[in-house]
Amino acid sequence: MERKRINKITGLIYELSPFNRRKNPRFKVKQCLECRCVYKELDEQRELSAWIIDVSGGGLLLMTGKSKIYPQTELSVNFKLPNHQEEILISGVVVRTYRRQAEVNHFSGVSVGSENKVEIKLLLDFVCSEQE
Repeated sequence: MERKRINKITGLIYELSPFNRRKNPRFKVKQCLECRCVYKELDEQRELSAWIIDVSGGGLLLMTGKSKIYPQTELSVNFKLPNHQEEILISGVVVRTYRRQAEVNHFSGVSVGSENKVEIKLLLDFVCSEQE
């Protein structure tokens, strides 16, 4: 219990520190959302299945499995929300890619622009309703 409390305090300190460059609060998706990513690599269109695991007003964190999407890659992310009829499309640019030590999965941070404002709001509304 004490360890949990220390981690929470450390997280709050980080959120307030000047080292935190995040402009928007981040929300973890309780039930990862499967999505389809389409991007170009070496002038060839590629497609892969991924999972949205984290969302903020400025972007998404994707778990892309064994596939690594390189930074500066433009991609589109297509997915459906359980409470929404139509498929949602968000376009963005990969700003970082990493793989945690001893893990197989790659993770890609995707920055999205203001042209995706409506779609990000739909996703944030869904994630926040999950938190309640």
